[in-house]
Amino acid sequence: LWLFVYVFFLMIRRPPRSTLFPYTTLFRSKQINGKTFIDYLNDTVSHYREKGTLFFDEQQALVDRIGYFLKICYAVDYAHSRKVIHRDLKPENVMLGQFREVYVMDWGLSIAYGFEGSDERERPKLSGTPGYLAPESIEHRVYNFQTDIFSLGMMLFELTTLKQGIIGDSTPELLAKNRYGQVEPLVHYFPEQKISADLKAIIAKAIAVDPQVRYQSVAALQQDLRSFLAGREVTARPDNLFRKFTRWIVNHRQLTAIIILVILLASSALSVISLALPGNFSRSEEHTSELQSHSFISYAVFCLKKT
Repeated sequence: LWLFVYVFFLMIRRPPRSTLFPYTTLFRSKQINGKTFIDYLNDTVSHYREKGTLFFDEQQALVDRIGYFLKICYAVDYAHSRKVIHRDLKPENVMLGQFREVYVMDWGLSIAYGFEGSDERERPKLSGTPGYLAPESIEHRVYNFQTDIFSLGMMLFELTTLKQGIIGDSTPELLAKNRYGQVEPLVHYFPEQKISADLKAIIAKAIAVDPQVRYQSVAALQQDLRSFLAGREVTARPDNLFRKFTRWIVNHRQLTAIIILVILLASSALSVISLALPGNFSRSEEHTSELQSHSFISYAVFCLKKT
């Protein structure tokens, strides 16, 4: 009887299945109501084709798209802070929620930073999507923070121009263009829409073939994009003296208008004061009489010639 009671007591206090079998954990992903980033871009192109780009404010739409992109960068930057490399960043792997929230999806190919075996057989396999792979990943199977930054740069290219940065008819062609940095011209899908030189410089730096030329962190890419949105100088395209001057005027319109108004008022006041002085008044009268006599002589000569 006591043995039966003891066994019954153990059955009641049996721990959960997850603790008995720690390697059989059940994962449940969150259901997201929204659309992928590539669907969002395709819808934008469809709307522009239907009604024309002049019907929409593309510049504001670009600012909104960059806002989404900055949220993507926040997620990737956090992953990098945890030493995780995504390896497959592309618009298809980003979801936009109903309330403008952003989700970076599909971390199945992610690896820990520094996972590079000494033996060739231990090195990571080529993983990712052609068209978004960094050149060093294709050539040397190297994966680090700069490879993710290259993929982010290709996404920035796509959301800016509304077209893919690398186009090919086959996977080998795409990989070859990826490897040698053969990117499409940085021109908007609708040519009447112009792209800022500063934004072009940011994209070019993010997708540079040489990893050392690229942004060394996602935070640096974010900072340049925030500076671009605020109208400030970007590190990808440092201002010369003329651009510094014009940028200061554009960013300080009210102060510039006040300075110009003060200069005009001061010059007008000096002119009035100079004319009000006695010596200047007599000289102005002499100058006026000379002009009148000269005009009279010219008119008389004209009348003689006419007769």
